[in-house]
Amino acid sequence: MVVLKTVTQPVGGNPPSPGQTVSWTPGDNLLTPRESEVMRWLARGKLNKEIAEELGISFSAVHKHQYNIFRKLHVDNRTEAAVKWMSAIPEV
Repeated sequence: MVVLKTVTQPVGGNPPSPGQTVSWTPGDNLLTPRESEVMRWLARGKLNKEIAEELGISFSAVHKHQYNIFRKLHVDNRTEAAVKWMSAIPEV
């Protein structure tokens, strides 16, 4: 079951902009605000190094957030995570 917690004007089919809020619960697991930020950049195809620089956090912190995202979304890689996450964003 996929439940959107909050969505602010996503552009249909495109990843939300960094200022937009998207939180998602598969089952009872909720992405943290930071995991949601990391997921936005992952969905845009950014590398972990680029995400770290953009968010002002370490590469290892990005890797840990990515691990948690994969675990919570029950996926094995960033492509699966992006597809699953994007499918939860309603078209506007």
